[in-house]
Amino acid sequence: LFIGFLFKHYLFKGTLGQFLRFFGDTDYLEELIKVRAVFLSHLHTDHHNGVYSFINRRRKAYEQLNKPIEKLFLLAPSNLFRFFKSIDELCLNSSDPNGLFLNDINLIDNDWLSNDVSKNDKSFLKNQKLINKLKNLLSLQLIKTIPVIHVSKSTGLIFTLMNNHDSKSFKLVYSGDCAPTADLIKYGMSCDLLIHEATFDDKNEANAEYLRHS
Repeated sequence: LFIGFLFKHYLFKGTLGQFLRFFGDTDYLEELIKVRAVFLSHLHTDHHNGVYSFINRRRKAYEQLNKPIEKLFLLAPSNLFRFFKSIDELCLNSSDPNGLFLNDINLIDNDWLSNDVSKNDKSFLKNQKLINKLKNLLSLQLIKTIPVIHVSKSTGLIFTLMNNHDSKSFKLVYSGDCAPTADLIKYGMSCDLLIHEATFDDKNEANAEYLRHS
Protein backbone atom coordinates (compact mmCIF):
# COMPACT_ATOMS: atom_id res chain seq x y z
CA LEU A 1 0.00 0.00 0.00
CA PHE A 2 1.41 3.35 -0.91
CA ILE A 3 0.55 6.52 0.96
CA GLY A 4 1.38 9.71 -0.56
CA PHE A 5 3.85 12.03 -1.94
CA LEU A 6 4.39 12.87 -5.59
CA PHE A 7 7.06 15.38 -6.60
CA LYS A 8 7.10 15.99 -10.35
CA HIS A 9 8.35 12.66 -11.77
CA TYR A 10 9.18 11.17 -8.37
CA LEU A 11 6.86 8.85 -6.51
CA PHE A 12 7.96 8.09 -2.96
CA LYS A 13 4.78 6.52 -1.70
CA GLY A 14 1.34 7.02 -3.27
CA THR A 15 -1.82 5.24 -4.29
CA LEU A 16 -3.52 4.77 -7.60
CA GLY A 17 -6.62 6.12 -5.89
CA GLN A 18 -4.83 9.35 -5.00
CA PHE A 19 -3.80 9.82 -8.62
CA LEU A 20 -7.35 9.34 -9.80
CA ARG A 21 -8.87 11.65 -7.19
CA PHE A 22 -6.27 14.38 -7.64
CA PHE A 23 -5.92 14.41 -11.44
CA GLY A 24 -9.38 13.15 -12.45
CA ASP A 25 -10.40 10.76 -15.22
CA THR A 26 -9.06 12.97 -18.02
CA ASP A 27 -5.45 13.45 -16.87
CA TYR A 28 -5.05 10.31 -14.73
CA LEU A 29 -3.28 8.15 -17.31
CA GLU A 30 -0.95 10.89 -18.58
CA GLU A 31 0.15 11.73 -15.04
CA LEU A 32 0.64 8.06 -14.19
CA ILE A 33 3.21 7.53 -16.94
CA LYS A 34 5.12 10.64 -15.84
CA VAL A 35 6.23 8.74 -12.74
CA ARG A 36 9.73 7.61 -13.61
CA ALA A 37 11.14 6.50 -10.26
CA VAL A 38 9.84 4.83 -7.09
CA PHE A 39 11.79 4.77 -3.84
CA LEU A 40 11.11 2.10 -1.22
CA SER A 41 12.79 2.92 2.07
CA HIS A 42 12.57 -0.48 3.80
CA LEU A 43 10.95 -3.90 3.77
CA HIS A 44 7.82 -3.32 5.88
CA THR A 45 4.76 -4.26 3.83
CA ASP A 46 2.95 -0.95 4.32
CA HIS A 47 5.78 0.59 2.29
CA HIS A 48 5.93 -1.83 -0.63
CA ASN A 49 2.87 -4.08 -0.75
CA GLY A 50 1.18 -2.09 -3.54
CA VAL A 51 4.21 -1.65 -5.78
CA TYR A 52 3.25 -4.45 -8.16
CA SER A 53 -0.29 -3.09 -8.64
CA PHE A 54 1.13 0.35 -9.34
CA ILE A 55 3.62 -0.92 -11.92
CA ASN A 56 1.01 -3.13 -13.55
CA ARG A 57 -1.45 -0.21 -13.84
CA ARG A 58 1.30 2.02 -15.18
CA ARG A 59 2.01 -0.47 -17.96
CA LYS A 60 -1.68 -0.56 -18.89
CA ALA A 61 -1.71 3.25 -18.99
CA TYR A 62 1.03 3.18 -21.65
CA GLU A 63 -0.99 0.64 -23.62
CA GLN A 64 -4.20 2.68 -23.39
CA LEU A 65 -2.36 5.79 -24.57
CA ASN A 66 -0.66 3.83 -27.39
CA LYS A 67 2.79 4.83 -26.19
CA PRO A 68 5.90 2.64 -25.88
CA ILE A 69 6.54 1.56 -22.30
CA GLU A 70 9.46 3.25 -20.54
CA LYS A 71 10.95 1.28 -17.69
CA LEU A 72 10.39 2.54 -14.17
CA PHE A 73 13.42 2.99 -11.93
CA LEU A 74 12.75 1.14 -8.68
CA LEU A 75 15.08 2.01 -5.79
CA ALA A 76 14.74 -0.62 -3.09
CA PRO A 77 16.63 -2.46 -0.35
CA SER A 78 18.23 -5.72 -1.46
CA ASN A 79 16.25 -7.72 1.11
CA LEU A 80 13.14 -7.05 -1.05
CA PHE A 81 14.65 -8.54 -4.22
CA ARG A 82 13.45 -12.06 -3.39
CA PHE A 83 9.92 -10.70 -3.07
CA PHE A 84 10.15 -9.13 -6.53
CA LYS A 85 11.46 -12.38 -8.01
CA SER A 86 8.56 -14.28 -6.42
CA ILE A 87 6.08 -11.93 -8.08
CA ASP A 88 7.76 -12.57 -11.42
CA GLU A 89 7.53 -16.32 -10.91
CA LEU A 90 3.83 -16.02 -10.12
CA CYS A 91 3.33 -14.03 -13.31
CA LEU A 92 5.09 -16.72 -15.34
CA ASN A 93 2.51 -19.20 -14.07
CA SER A 94 -0.44 -16.87 -14.70
CA SER A 95 -2.61 -16.40 -17.75
CA ASP A 96 -0.97 -13.02 -18.43
CA PRO A 97 2.46 -13.64 -19.99
CA ASN A 98 2.96 -9.87 -20.35
CA GLY A 99 2.50 -9.26 -16.63
CA LEU A 100 6.14 -9.76 -15.72
CA PHE A 101 7.12 -7.40 -12.93
CA LEU A 102 10.87 -7.27 -13.58
CA ASN A 103 10.41 -6.55 -17.30
CA ASP A 104 8.97 -3.15 -16.44
CA ILE A 105 11.65 -1.89 -14.06
CA ASN A 106 15.28 -0.91 -13.74
CA LEU A 107 16.08 -2.19 -10.27
CA ILE A 108 18.61 -0.26 -8.18
CA ASP A 109 19.83 -1.49 -4.80
CA ASN A 110 19.61 1.36 -2.30
CA ASP A 111 23.09 0.41 -1.06
CA TRP A 112 24.55 1.47 -4.41
CA LEU A 113 23.49 5.05 -3.63
CA SER A 114 25.01 5.07 -0.15
CA ASN A 115 28.20 6.66 1.11
CA ASP A 116 29.01 3.31 2.72
CA VAL A 117 29.39 1.40 -0.55
CA SER A 118 32.88 0.88 -1.94
CA LYS A 119 33.36 2.44 -5.34
CA ASN A 120 35.45 -0.62 -6.22
CA ASP A 121 32.60 -3.00 -5.42
CA LYS A 122 31.79 -5.06 -8.54
CA SER A 123 28.05 -4.62 -8.17
CA PHE A 124 28.46 -0.84 -7.85
CA LEU A 125 30.66 -0.59 -10.92
CA LYS A 126 28.31 -2.80 -12.90
CA ASN A 127 25.33 -0.59 -12.08
CA GLN A 128 26.99 2.82 -12.27
CA LYS A 129 25.67 3.28 -15.81
CA LEU A 130 22.16 2.63 -14.55
CA ILE A 131 22.58 5.17 -11.76
CA ASN A 132 23.93 7.76 -14.21
CA LYS A 133 20.99 7.09 -16.52
CA LEU A 134 18.62 7.77 -13.62
CA LYS A 135 20.41 11.03 -12.76
CA ASN A 136 20.34 12.23 -16.36
CA LEU A 137 16.70 11.29 -16.83
CA LEU A 138 15.58 13.18 -13.73
CA SER A 139 18.09 16.06 -14.00
CA LEU A 140 19.68 15.23 -10.67
CA GLN A 141 22.93 16.74 -9.47
CA LEU A 142 22.97 14.30 -6.57
CA ILE A 143 21.03 11.29 -5.36
CA LYS A 144 22.08 9.55 -2.18
CA THR A 145 20.64 7.09 0.32
CA ILE A 146 21.43 7.43 4.02
CA PRO A 147 21.20 4.42 6.37
CA VAL A 148 18.68 5.24 9.09
CA ILE A 149 17.72 3.71 12.44
CA HIS A 150 14.73 1.43 11.90
CA VAL A 151 14.85 -2.14 10.53
CA SER A 152 17.58 -3.84 8.50
CA LYS A 153 18.64 -1.91 5.40
CA SER A 154 16.35 1.05 6.06
CA THR A 155 17.41 4.22 4.27
CA GLY A 156 16.36 7.80 3.82
CA LEU A 157 16.81 9.55 0.48
CA ILE A 158 18.42 12.85 -0.45
CA PHE A 159 18.45 14.31 -3.93
CA THR A 160 19.35 17.64 -5.45
CA LEU A 161 17.43 18.64 -8.55
CA MET A 162 19.02 20.87 -11.17
CA ASN A 163 17.03 23.91 -12.29
CA ASN A 164 17.30 24.59 -16.01
CA HIS A 165 15.91 28.11 -15.67
CA ASP A 166 18.45 29.55 -13.24
CA SER A 167 21.50 28.54 -11.25
CA LYS A 168 19.54 27.50 -8.17
CA SER A 169 19.06 23.85 -7.24
CA PHE A 170 16.36 22.17 -5.17
CA LYS A 171 17.30 19.79 -2.36
CA LEU A 172 14.77 17.28 -1.02
CA VAL A 173 15.16 14.96 1.97
CA TYR A 174 12.85 12.00 2.66
CA SER A 175 13.30 10.17 5.96
CA GLY A 176 11.09 7.11 5.59
CA ASP A 177 10.23 5.46 8.91
CA CYS A 178 13.10 5.98 11.33
CA ALA A 179 14.27 7.09 14.72
CA PRO A 180 16.30 10.33 14.79
CA THR A 181 19.43 9.60 12.76
CA ALA A 182 22.53 11.81 12.94
CA ASP A 183 23.71 11.21 9.36
CA LEU A 184 20.32 12.06 7.89
CA ILE A 185 20.39 15.32 9.84
CA LYS A 186 23.98 15.99 8.77
CA TYR A 187 23.52 15.39 5.04
CA GLY A 188 20.00 16.80 4.98
CA MET A 189 20.93 20.20 6.38
CA SER A 190 19.79 23.27 4.41
CA CYS A 191 17.29 21.29 2.34
CA ASP A 192 14.43 23.04 0.58
CA LEU A 193 11.88 20.36 1.48
CA LEU A 194 11.94 17.74 4.25
CA ILE A 195 9.41 14.90 4.18
CA HIS A 196 9.55 13.21 7.55
CA GLU A 197 7.35 10.35 8.72
CA ALA A 198 6.53 10.95 12.37
CA THR A 199 4.38 8.12 13.72
CA PHE A 200 3.85 9.03 17.37
CA ASP A 201 2.91 12.16 19.30
CA ASP A 202 4.90 13.41 22.28
CA LYS A 203 2.88 11.30 24.74
CA ASN A 204 4.11 8.10 23.08
CA GLU A 205 7.82 8.86 23.03
CA ALA A 206 8.65 5.52 24.70
CA ASN A 207 6.79 3.58 21.99
CA ALA A 208 8.54 5.58 19.30
CA GLU A 209 11.93 4.75 20.77
CA TYR A 210 11.06 1.05 21.15
CA LEU A 211 9.81 0.75 17.54
CA ARG A 212 12.57 2.95 16.12
CA HIS A 213 10.17 5.58 14.89
CA SER A 214 9.88 9.24 15.77
